[in-house]
Amino acid sequence: MQSNRRTLLGFGVLLILAGLAFAALQLFHVTFFPSWPFIVIGVGVALLVLGVLINVPAMAVPACIVSGIGGILYYTALTLHWEAWSFLWTLIPGFMAIGMFLAWVLGARKNYSFRAMLDTLISSLVMFSIFFAIFGSLFGYFTNGLLQSFWPLLLVAAGLLILVRGFVRIKKA
Repeated sequence: MQSNRRTLLGFGVLLILAGLAFAALQLFHVTFFPSWPFIVIGVGVALLVLGVLINVPAMAVPACIVSGIGGILYYTALTLHWEAWSFLWTLIPGFMAIGMFLAWVLGARKNYSFRAMLDTLISSLVMFSIFFAIFGSLFGYFTNGLLQSFWPLLLVAAGLLILVRGFVRIKKA
């Protein structure tokens, strides 16, 4: 089947399923989503399903990003800690790394390498640690001053990691 035709078929099936689900929700007066951020998570899941249906594994990357943002929105809506966005946004590259891994599992092996996935995930976690140390203490997320006192060392460690990565070359077998 042609790629364009498969895309239209997958998108059509996805719209039909979404329409039927929303019609059933209205008919039975049921609130399917316990909270509005689940709509964002659902859009991410729909992107992943669409990618699988049309055989485009790379759709896993935006699907994980959208679902991850939905998860952050759910956390902030649940706890009412909207200021947490000051450091939670740093998880978005981590969601991208998870999407890269899913795309790799679904068949896009030549497009994504484990090194790229690992670099993206580590970058996200380092940024999260630094921003959480800075803003988490400002907003009272932790009272222990240990991380608050040593966050500049996290910057130094991140810089050293980047320098070492730049000078060390991994030999291909």
